[in-house]
Amino acid sequence: MRYLIYDTALNGFPTLMGLQKYYEVNESLFKGTKDEVIMDVSPWLLQIDDQLSENLSKETDFSMQFTLQVEAVGDIHRVATHLRKWIYQTIDGREYFFRFYDARVLRKYLPTCDEDQLIEFFGPVDRFIVGGDAENEVIQFWQENGVLKKQHMIV
Repeated sequence: MRYLIYDTALNGFPTLMGLQKYYEVNESLFKGTKDEVIMDVSPWLLQIDDQLSENLSKETDFSMQFTLQVEAVGDIHRVATHLRKWIYQTIDGREYFFRFYDARVLRKYLPTCDEDQLIEFFGPVDRFIVGGDAENEVIQFWQENGVLKKQHMIV
């Protein structure tokens, strides 16, 4: 399955509402957490199809900065449950948000992971697909037996 992770805090609630018009299968990554009520800034997982680019081209006021796509095994609830466990991280007794759902953060984080961390972080996720530095560039990340792989592509 293909999913889009949309960061409402970066891109706004109106765009989320528009995306939900096209993609009715979606779930907040804050669902079931202490932050479930702050929907206007929560990250969302939306099950997408091959029409994403076409649908986005119809919308002139959508903001899609630093979103990422995910290819994963399993339904949206399985994938969301897996991703949700990474949002809150405790370091030295203090709780922090780990904003892996911001493509800029994910691009920097994945290369720092060791074998066990990669296997655990990816879980049911086959690939993370993020925007690159150049226009129309995407970077695909995947792991094979705990070794991070990446491929730069122009689309």
